[in-house]
This record gives sequence, structure tokens and C-alpha cells, in this order.
Amino acid sequence: MKKIIKVIIIMMIGTAWLNISTLNEIQAQSKIDNLLERTANRQGIPGISVAITGYNSETIFSSYGLARRGGEVPINEDTFFGLGSVSKAFSALSVLYLDENNEFDFRIEDPIQKHIPWLNFNYQDLDFDMKELTIANFIYHTSGLVNAIHSLSLPPSHGSDASQKIVEILNNSQLEFRPGARYDYASSNYIILGLVIQNVTGMSFEEFTTTRILQPLNLSNTFMFHSDAEEVGTMASAHKPIWFVSRPFNPPTFQAHTPTGFIISNAYDMSNWINLILNPENAPAPFNTLLVRALEANKEVDAWEGYYYAAGWLIEYETGKIRHQGESPGFMSEVVIFPESGIGIVVLKNSLAGDTANLIANILLILDGIEAVYISAGSEFILFDTIFAIVIWISTFAIIILTLLVVKKIVAIKNNSVDLLKPRVGNIINIAFALSLFMISLIVTLLFPSFFGVGTWAIANIWIAYTVLKGLILLMITSILWIILASLGIAFNKPKRKI
Repeated sequence: MKKIIKVIIIMMIGTAWLNISTLNEIQAQSKIDNLLERTANRQGIPGISVAITGYNSETIFSSYGLARRGGEVPINEDTFFGLGSVSKAFSALSVLYLDENNEFDFRIEDPIQKHIPWLNFNYQDLDFDMKELTIANFIYHTSGLVNAIHSLSLPPSHGSDASQKIVEILNNSQLEFRPGARYDYASSNYIILGLVIQNVTGMSFEEFTTTRILQPLNLSNTFMFHSDAEEVGTMASAHKPIWFVSRPFNPPTFQAHTPTGFIISNAYDMSNWINLILNPENAPAPFNTLLVRALEANKEVDAWEGYYYAAGWLIEYETGKIRHQGESPGFMSEVVIFPESGIGIVVLKNSLAGDTANLIANILLILDGIEAVYISAGSEFILFDTIFAIVIWISTFAIIILTLLVVKKIVAIKNNSVDLLKPRVGNIINIAFALSLFMISLIVTLLFPSFFGVGTWAIANIWIAYTVLKGLILLMITSILWIILASLGIAFNKPKRKI
């Protein structure tokens, strides 16, 4: 009898625990759904898709918004997004796979020239030898390449020779630091690794990674090309802030950049990917060991902002937290994994207006039973568009007024109704301000792409709203008209006296 009572008590406790667990999950789901809606409205994002794995041993999917602003297709866990630099984890795993597979003559300690013989880089020290530059340097971003100089100005590319052509642009570049001296993130490292994989295997990066990595891991909803994703489901459209709203646009193809930031997936497949990272023993060989190896931080260089870099992942040295953010034209993403708690979060957005870190921080608060409070206004892409959209409005109004005043002054001069007048201090100050405005707007126009880190307006306009360049051009036109009016005001300022 006592045993029966004991069993009943245990069953009641178990049932109560399951009910509480289920209730907590339902409450968390509702709060996260609400958070996504508030975040999307606050940041002007068309659509967000989130997966949370390991919460009460379950996976929570939450989505809000549309695949394309103005459309009718809602976002869900099956909607495809660009992963941005979250792609690097798959690319790095491909490299590690080659390293442990005797089918290929390849080791990550190999000099880069073993697999791309014609590739050469220069460094300021005369004793620099290209043999110092190994495959590992590219995996861990210790090659001497840096984003601002070697990555962000690389042009779009397409076709089977895309990788070759883009790496040829990098050939004979000057390294920013000696290989292995420090960590400095550069997407060009993984573009080069993509060409290495192609040369070593005789397959394109896309074919090799799909057949040797994604398919064995049963990641059947992760693709290399938009067209492949569109054949099986809904591909979210790329958006960027234009005139205060995230609007759809069609970015060009960057095929050579696929290894560094253009792989496509959805929340469902990314949740499976996170589960494999958290539970590598569930992966087939050799991935049960490769996934562990991929998380081994490179501690041969100093940590950067509290993180070491592993194979496509950032590892926080104090907590072991695993993360990576990603941006590609029109998309933002972030993956954060907490090995100790067994929880992983992926956020996918179809706009550059978002702030993935803020959303993840709020999700963590909800999972801890705390109400999310602060929702950020979004990224710098919103700020650029807002500032220059206002500049366009003001400049357009100013151009109309200044044009009318210049015409009025010219008519007065033509009608001989004004006299020459010696320049006054006020007039000189006026023209000095106008010249200053022109010089500032000209310098910003010339240097803004470099400030933004992309080198040219052709690349900058892929990422940012066209309002930026239009605003700068209109600002220069405004200053030119101001200069003309101020100059005419100095020379012809005094109305003629009537006789």
C-alpha cells in the first residue's frame, strides 16, 4: 500500500512539474511573440523569425511580419533568410573536414600558396616569407587582411570563376600586420578559403559544402543560392531603410562571397544546427568530433573584446558563450549559444534596420521571467537614412528659395537697378559660411564610402539608402547657389537711387 501511495505521489509531482513547465513555455511563447511585434514596429523591420532551442528541452519558434513589405506572405520558421557572416561556421567546418579527410592532400597548417600558388601578399618587413601565411591564418582571421582595406570594397561577382576573379583583386595586396600577430576580422579571409576548397576538391564551394557538410548533417533547408531556396519555400526579400521605412530592393549577386556571408537558411534548420553544436555526439562521424573542434578557440593571439575566434564562431573567454552575427545586403542574423544551460537562440531579419543583439537580450530576459523593457531604435542604417532624408527636404526647399533669390538678383543687375558696393564684413562672413558648407559636403561625399568602410559609392549604395548620396549632392547644390547669391550680394548690393 505504501508503495502504491509513493508511486501516486511521484506521478502527481511529475504531472505538476510537466504542467508548470508547459505553462512556462506557453507564457514565454506569448511574451516572445509580443516582443517580436514591438521590435519590428519600433525598428521598422518587415519580418523577424526566431528559434530558441533547449528551453525546457523544447524548441520555441516565433515569427512576426511579412516576407516582403507590401506583400501578403507571412514570416514563419520555414521562411528563408540570408545568414550573413553566420555562414562562416559552415565554411570553416568544410575546411576542417578537408583537414581530417585523407581523401584530400590538405592540412590547415599548409602555406596558402600550396593551394593557390599564384597568390601573393606583401608586408613591410623585408624578411617576410609567404610560407608564414597558412590556411589556419585565414580561418582564425590572423592573416594580416582587414575588412576596411581588403574586404568591403570587393565588387559583386557571378559564375563559376567568381572566386578566382575576386581573389585576383586581392593578389599582391599589402598586409596590415604580420600573419599570426593578432586577430582582425576580415571577410576576405573566407572568400580565399572558398577558392582553396574549390582548388583542393575540384568542386565548387557550393557543391562541396552542400554534399559533404549540409546533406550528411541533414540540414536540408540550408542553401547556397536564392533560386534553390525559392524552389522549396518562401525566400524573404531583402530590405533596407529608404525614406524612413524598410523597403524591398534587389541587391546584386556576390557569389564569391558565399563562404563568408551569403548562405541561406531558415529558423527551423538553424535550430537543428544549434542542436548539433550543443550535442555533437548526435552527429554522424566525422562531425561528432569536427563540431567539437570547430569550437576550439584560437588562443595564440589576444582575445578581442572578450572573445576568441574559433572556426567560424566567437567564443567568450569568461563564460564559453558561442556567438556570431551576420549582415548581408538586406538581411541581418545572429546566433547565440549557451553551452552550460543548453540554450541556443537564432534571430533572422529581412532588413538592415534591425538590432539583433538587443532582441536577443530581451529574449533572455523573458526566459529568465523578467519583462523586456528597452527596445532599441535599430542600426546605423536607419540613422543614415533619417539624417539624409531630412537633409533632402531642407536642401530642396533651400534650393528653391536660393534659386529664386539668385534669379531676382540677376534680373536686378540686368536691369541696372543696383550699384557696386564695397564688400562688408557681414557679406564676407556669409560667403565664408557658404564655402565652408560646400567644402564639408564635398569632402563627406568623397570620403563617406571610406568612413562606412566600403571604399566606393557603387558598393555603399548596395548597403545604405540612396538618400545618403542624394542628400549630399543636394547639399552641394545648395552651397553652390548660396555662394553665387553671396558673391552677387557682395558685388551688387546697393539699390540705385532714383533721380
